[in-house]
Amino acid sequence: MKPRTVNSPLLFLFYALLAATLDDLGQGFQKGGIGWLQEGGPRSLWQGRNWPAFRRWALGLAMSIASPFVLLLALSEGPVNLTAALGVFGLIPLYLYVALFLGEKITGEHKIALVLILISNLWVGWQSLQFEFPDSQFRPETLGWVLLISLGGSILWTALALWRKSVFLGFALGTLCGVLGGMNLLVLKWGALFEAWWTTGFVWFVFAVLNFVALQVAHMRSNVLQVLPANSAISFLFPMAASPFLFSEPFPSWLLPGLVLACAAILLLASGERKAVSRSRT
Repeated sequence: MKPRTVNSPLLFLFYALLAATLDDLGQGFQKGGIGWLQEGGPRSLWQGRNWPAFRRWALGLAMSIASPFVLLLALSEGPVNLTAALGVFGLIPLYLYVALFLGEKITGEHKIALVLILISNLWVGWQSLQFEFPDSQFRPETLGWVLLISLGGSILWTALALWRKSVFLGFALGTLCGVLGGMNLLVLKWGALFEAWWTTGFVWFVFAVLNFVALQVAHMRSNVLQVLPANSAISFLFPMAASPFLFSEPFPSWLLPGLVLACAAILLLASGERKAVSRSRT
């Protein structure tokens, strides 16, 4: 296996952070404009209503569609591990947006979490500039187990949460969306390795449609600050855990501090969401 460095470290970092921003902020825009679907859908547009909400929703959709293309550029420059680790950066612009424009409450835990995410990304970005990665190698024999554990487990949890009308439904839906999003990251890496654009494009499209539908259900059935932490956590933890098995990518020890900081941030986001919900009910 011939080692190689990231083709262009700064370009890789730019693409990875931009993709994360487009993805999370795009979901925030969709949440901000989801009212047009809940208040009449296309019929209301024909009647001249809900156009501002629709335009916001459509802009968010366009950002989400653009994100994987930028992500593909990042994966052409660097490995899945780093791309996934940098994916939590998108929560920073997302929380700024929902606080400033959607009026959702930002607690002290939220603020600390965003600082931890920033520190995590600065650490991972700095270390990645100095690290050499071996070539990735796809291992198809592990694909079945990865699908069974990830998709099977998240679908089962979501189904149980829907059936029991669980208070954790938002987290279950967020987990399912995170697995689907993480699977798309792995599919894009597969395409970058083999340049099998038509095959990987079709697989990516299937997962993207499923992820889109799941996100719309999540936005209508739960709070954005409940769905997005789970979504973001799984969408970066799952590819990082799967990439050594699917692509024989190493897991450098210096990734652990960034991973711990990111996980602590997501736990704080969940705690802050619980307090925000409690305050809104009193």
